[in-house]
Amino acid sequence: MRKAINLFFLTIPFCLFAQKIQEADALVSPRIAEREITVGGDDAYVSGYNNQSIQFAIDALEKTGGTVILNPGYYKISSPVRLKSNVHLVGSGAETVLKRDKGVQTRYIVDADFGELKLNVENADGFEIGMKVQVTDDQNSGCWNVSAAYVTDIADNVIYIDRGLIRDYRSGLNGLVSNASSVIDVIEAENGSISNLVIDGNRNENFFADGCNSAGILIYKSRRITIDSVRVKDFNGEGISWQITEHITVKNSEVSGSGNTGLHPGTGSPFSIIENNNVHHNDRDGLFVCWRVYQSSVTGNRFHHNGRFGLCTGHKDSDVLFENNHIYENKSDGIHLRGESEANAPHRNTFIRNTIENNGTEGGGYGFSINSPAKELKLTENIFNNSSKSQKAAIFVHKAGLKPVLNNNQFDKHELGNLLFEKPVKSEPVQPLHPDNMRVDYQPIGEFHTDLSPQTGAPRQGALVPENQGVIEIYPAYEEAMQDLEQYEYIIVLYHMHMSKKWHPFVRPPASNRAFGLFATRSPNRPNSIGFGVIKLEKVTGRQLHVSGIDAYNGTPVLDIKPWLPSIDCPDKQSHLNIEKELGIKE
Repeated sequence: MRKAINLFFLTIPFCLFAQKIQEADALVSPRIAEREITVGGDDAYVSGYNNQSIQFAIDALEKTGGTVILNPGYYKISSPVRLKSNVHLVGSGAETVLKRDKGVQTRYIVDADFGELKLNVENADGFEIGMKVQVTDDQNSGCWNVSAAYVTDIADNVIYIDRGLIRDYRSGLNGLVSNASSVIDVIEAENGSISNLVIDGNRNENFFADGCNSAGILIYKSRRITIDSVRVKDFNGEGISWQITEHITVKNSEVSGSGNTGLHPGTGSPFSIIENNNVHHNDRDGLFVCWRVYQSSVTGNRFHHNGRFGLCTGHKDSDVLFENNHIYENKSDGIHLRGESEANAPHRNTFIRNTIENNGTEGGGYGFSINSPAKELKLTENIFNNSSKSQKAAIFVHKAGLKPVLNNNQFDKHELGNLLFEKPVKSEPVQPLHPDNMRVDYQPIGEFHTDLSPQTGAPRQGALVPENQGVIEIYPAYEEAMQDLEQYEYIIVLYHMHMSKKWHPFVRPPASNRAFGLFATRSPNRPNSIGFGVIKLEKVTGRQLHVSGIDAYNGTPVLDIKPWLPSIDCPDKQSHLNIEKELGIKE
């Protein structure tokens, strides 16, 4: 009994002291005042208006933390500003603009192999030490197949980089290196923020940047970072992307005009908070939630007028609250749950008091499309408006999906109803076809040499501009296959449109007044970016085909060549005149 009493009294002081841990003032660690450094103008600590000036201020606070205040003005950004831990980057509102400088791109002329730290390029003009570059080829051009690194030195036409390449890249497969990169990078940092400024991506003068490696603001392997009252506009890639992160907050911000998705949390980014943002007129989705974004909240946002979905979620994106968002006038579905297996589906997500309105503006879509067996999907007190009649159904459940739990939702009239289930397929083949079970692997036989590029643009169809001339160079391995080709006046050329963008099931041709299904048009943006042209063959010299009436960019890979035969390839065309008028090809 005495031992028990003694133990009781011994634990009382421990419990009392455990309630509050006290620290001595400046005993073990020095006390350091939080510093502020101003940038921009003669009265600032750092007078310049460029990324070097901002970076100088950030680096000065790297050890102590503090605030970098950007005065009003336009800041020229030729390489990403890199935020450090415990540093807060604060602008002066709409008058503080970080504008991306003009992009530069070149080919590498020697294969760039895994682990290499240098690139032998065609022309290093325009590249600078300190720039961030991305390295791609046609087989490795997206997400984690893209290498991103900083330039450490340039000697003649050799660019040296600080990080080994993560893939083997082939110069013969349209191998490219460009300075497509972020305006602000937050990499392996914590307890920082970016607020009260504008990021201008200068999209028209920059090359497309991959969203997992670059964005208007890229946050990577970081935690407790806040983006507040920031406008990101016209970035040729994703507006704000955060990958492999914890506790990221994006609030009170606007993202528009992005060449890809507006907001992209992914690759394991739990505890994200997305609130009170305006995300609109981006080429892809307003919000693309991708891969292990869980225990997060999306509240009070507007996702509208985006090029595909207003909001898209999928792989292990579970236990997320979507509340009080307005999702409207996006070109396809308002909300889209991607197709996933049961084990990987987005389970236990809750949608409450959202307004889903007039989506499917380009050919129709659904208010809410469920394409995976997501368990405990709850839709409560949402409003489905459809005054434009563009939403085919309020809620569509794919054959692989599960019915959601519905509670007190309001539905406007939809052509196919409030809740539509896909009809099951009556019979399935013994070995059902599926893209994942098939592999199509083409190797180029040659390439185009033309004066056309993404900067100059290309005509809608080569046949409409017969004066456009160029050369198709056939690779040596296929030279013998060219025999007898010179006797034909026209040839059919199949090629890979390596600069095409993401495809959409409905497109509107430039001179047409209505949308068509993609396969009823000649749009270059297709699931498989295969180009087709009937091209005039002027002459053959060696391995070079001199041609005219072309619409292909310089360096476009050629997949195949066939002779054009009038008796076979030119059926009665009178019956097609009306549809050609609708497509805007004929007057």
